[in-house]
Amino acid sequence: MHFQTENLNQKPKTNKIITFRNEEENQKITLDFSTFDSRSDSSVLVKKGNTAILCKVCIGSWDEAFSSVPLQINYQERSYSANRIPGGFIKKEPRKESDMLISRSIDRSIRPCIAPSFKYEIQIFCTVMSHDKNNSNEELATIGASAALYESGVPFEPISACKITFKDGVWKKSANNEKNGLLFCSNVNGLTMVDYYGEPASRKQILKGIIEFSGKNNEVLEAIYSVKRKAAQVAPMSESRDSVVDHKKILSLLQNDQDLSGEKLKFLSNWNNKSIGSDEWNKSVKQIIRKYIIWSKKRLDGRSFLESRKMNVMTNVIPVDKNALYSKGKTKVFSKITFGNPEDNQMVESLEGNYRDRFMVQYIFEPHACGSVKRNLSVTRREIGHGNLVKRSLKPLISDKRVMRVVCDVISSDGSSSMGSLCSAYLAMTDAGVNITNPVAGISIGMVSDGFESYILSDITELEDFAGDMDLKVSGTVNGFTSIQLDIKPSSISVSNLNSGLIAGQEEIIQIIKNLYPQNESSKNVKTDHEIDNRQVSSKNFNSKSNEHKNPKDDESEPNTKRPESENLRRSKKSYSKEDSEKSSAQPQSDNNNKSEYVKKDRKSDNISLTESGKHKNPKDDAEDFRNKKKDNNKKRSSVVEDLDQKKSVNPKDSQSNKKADGKNPNFVESHLIKLSSELKSNVLQKLNAVITDNFSGSVGFTLNKEQNEIKIHGINKQLLSDAVDRMITIIHSKPRSKTKLKYVLFVSETETSISAKAIDGTLIEIEKNEDFRNSNISLSENYSFIVKVGRFGKLFFFGAI
Repeated sequence: MHFQTENLNQKPKTNKIITFRNEEENQKITLDFSTFDSRSDSSVLVKKGNTAILCKVCIGSWDEAFSSVPLQINYQERSYSANRIPGGFIKKEPRKESDMLISRSIDRSIRPCIAPSFKYEIQIFCTVMSHDKNNSNEELATIGASAALYESGVPFEPISACKITFKDGVWKKSANNEKNGLLFCSNVNGLTMVDYYGEPASRKQILKGIIEFSGKNNEVLEAIYSVKRKAAQVAPMSESRDSVVDHKKILSLLQNDQDLSGEKLKFLSNWNNKSIGSDEWNKSVKQIIRKYIIWSKKRLDGRSFLESRKMNVMTNVIPVDKNALYSKGKTKVFSKITFGNPEDNQMVESLEGNYRDRFMVQYIFEPHACGSVKRNLSVTRREIGHGNLVKRSLKPLISDKRVMRVVCDVISSDGSSSMGSLCSAYLAMTDAGVNITNPVAGISIGMVSDGFESYILSDITELEDFAGDMDLKVSGTVNGFTSIQLDIKPSSISVSNLNSGLIAGQEEIIQIIKNLYPQNESSKNVKTDHEIDNRQVSSKNFNSKSNEHKNPKDDESEPNTKRPESENLRRSKKSYSKEDSEKSSAQPQSDNNNKSEYVKKDRKSDNISLTESGKHKNPKDDAEDFRNKKKDNNKKRSSVVEDLDQKKSVNPKDSQSNKKADGKNPNFVESHLIKLSSELKSNVLQKLNAVITDNFSGSVGFTLNKEQNEIKIHGINKQLLSDAVDRMITIIHSKPRSKTKLKYVLFVSETETSISAKAIDGTLIEIEKNEDFRNSNISLSENYSFIVKVGRFGKLFFFGAI
């Protein structure tokens, strides 16, 4: 590793340019402390390739009101950095969710390495000024923030970041828009933050990537340590006194889960500065909790270190369907899934380009969830971060092509609300028939260390998170982790600590899947890779600045990350047969008989009760190709649009071998025949391809009879069939830029002012007889079909006959 320092004429002691080369990527990394020097306490421009990020540090006044380091990170991507202009009416870049997520990532990396006694306000700005799509902005922004903070004189131990991705069994350097990625930050002593997302990866694969690329961080750290630091800020005089706390009484209150506010008021009455007194109170309570756990070898609620709390899960809790309530101890999370049309997906702007996201997750944490009284004016970064954590845990496993939004509403919180949201969201999605390849669960792992030995805690509570040294959120399947998020309190932890946490998390995930989804057999008799090979991973590579690192022998063989066969996957999903869909449309979902409840006791207990209203299977949602074929092949339509005079219609009981011949999904169990008027024939032929390539394409099929002007639609269940028919009718009748929504219905009865009709799924609706109906001069009869227009506020009007 080679780097050089260029001193400039203005301020040779502080303003300089440090350049070093990454030999593996053959790229130079430059830390420029001079070009953008300004009135801020420190400024550095990080450059790698054609990517440049400006990081500035400003130090404010002393503020003792903060119980932790008063640090704020503001990361923002400028559109001009990628030669783009922001969309919308206002052309100033808004604060995007992706910016807030990276801000949280930088904060989690840097905060543990700042001296906790430093109470000057710190604000770090990271601005992307140039972007070449080949380098990770998150990695470079973290390096720049670390270098600028170190130069500013803040008591801070520098860190470095490295982002890699797993491809073809090998870890490689990663850019921004990778489907799976691992970002880890470290200082000279160990890890400070780990963030993984993507396809299921084993514990060994994660640790191998960290150890293999830890040398790259050491190169950056050596360059940062060569920076000349400014003088440190002097702390003002503050109040100090001997604090007297009744340890036995506080411990008794904590064990009985009683309020400590009375004892805290007595303690603060002796302090003139309540902020300092509150900080001392928190330190005293934290030490009481830590010493009890370490000395007694058990937790405040009586659980052992690796014992989980009792779980309770219910589906269809409220009158609307597709919802679930998850509870573990005092943590309760309610989740609801909603399906939408293609126009409901979310438009996302990024430096790589705009795209539409069909899967949306919102995590909601109101103050009442923890019994607090405070104003809640906007979405917090914490809500955005936890929602993204749930989303990335589920997204690699979803093969459903529908537009869906999942809302996780935290009703009550006592730790692990993000992982509770994941379990609740998974149950709501499977209850709604979403195709998820493998059951997924999550757990929060904590750690308490006395300086000699570290104790791993499974399923931590709010108090254990407050007093502990680590909060490791892991989620995944029996095959590996889909998401890992590591936050720590000390300045660093070792790789062996992370390894122990991943082992505990992997075992807990398997236990949750076994007991929470007992109908699933894919997780039975599953052994963790720790049980197969109990060898430990060494962390010695973090104690050296050497560039050469050897991989542990136990990482030579890569575990298989392929998904299991679909036969095992179907057992844990729900689908709807014809009989089930008719029952669901005829009976309200809010009936108590439709609730399904699972109860899991602690890991050591064998008593597991299960009550279900019924078991369903979810058929494999095979993808179909509906693209038009070339005219020289004499096929004007895709395989699903066929002439009935040449080929037979789809039989739902056809075998899998007939699928390619007919172009239909063999799992279709519902169908409906629509007789088209002659004037609609041309519209159907022109727009049918748009219909069958929308979000229902994986769940419905179409067969067109050109001679009889008939179109037959096939679906997995009546609800999907009804949605597909409405979608088809809307597209056929829609005009450019029209937002009109139409619904296809069958006549039931009529009065002087209204018509009673039902949709294909059996839902009864009332339609107003408007002027279009009076001018139609039609006579309604049994099973007569027509089109209804959906008004702005959901009111239905007669639109026209089929």
